[in-house]
Amino acid sequence: MGESSFASDLEGGNNSIGRNGQGENLRLIKQLTIKKQELDRVYSRLRMERDRRRELEESLQETEHELKKVSGDLAEVQTTLKVLLDRTEIEKAEMTERFLSNVKYGVSPYLSRLKFENLDVKAREYLHQIESHLDTITSPFSAGISTVGRNLTPTEIQVADLVRDGKTTKEISYLLNLSGKAVEFHRNNIREKLGLKYKKMSLKKFLSS
Repeated sequence: MGESSFASDLEGGNNSIGRNGQGENLRLIKQLTIKKQELDRVYSRLRMERDRRRELEESLQETEHELKKVSGDLAEVQTTLKVLLDRTEIEKAEMTERFLSNVKYGVSPYLSRLKFENLDVKAREYLHQIESHLDTITSPFSAGISTVGRNLTPTEIQVADLVRDGKTTKEISYLLNLSGKAVEFHRNNIREKLGLKYKKMSLKKFLSS
C-alpha cells in the first residue's frame, strides 16, 4: 500500500514537471517568434532605407552629371560669346577704318577740287556745308576699299575706288586729271600691292569682293 502510493505520487510529480517544461518551451518559442517578427520588421526597414539611399545616391550622381554638362555648355556658350564679341569689335574697327578711308580718299579730294571750280555763291555755300558736316556721317554701310588699301597711296586708293565703281581708264583719267599712262601705272601698282600681279582675276572683281 505504501509503495504503491509513493509510485503514484512520483509519477504524478513527473507529469507535472513535464507539463511545466512544455509550458516553458512554448513560452520561449512564443518569445522567439515575437523577437523574430521584430527583427524581420527592423530588417525590412533597413532594407527600405538602403534602397532609398541607393536611389538618392543614383539621383545625386545624375544631378552631378547634369550639372557638369550644364557647366560645360555654359563654358562653351561663354567662349562662343567671347569669340562673337571679339569678332564684332574687329568688324566695328574695320568698318570705322574703311569709312574714314572712304571719306579721306574718296570724298575729300573731290570736295577740295570743287573749290577751284567756278562756283556761284549758293554752290560754294553748299560745298561749305558739306565739308562742315562731313564728320557727322557715321553710316556703317558705306562701301569702299578693304583694309588692304592701307598699303596704297592716296592716289592709288582713288584709282582703286573708281575701278571698283566700274570706271574705265579714260573716265578715271578725266575725273582725276591724270594721263591714261598714269592711270595704268597706278592700276599696275595696285595689282602688285594686292597680290594680283600674276593672277588672272580682274582688279574690279577683287575690289568688289
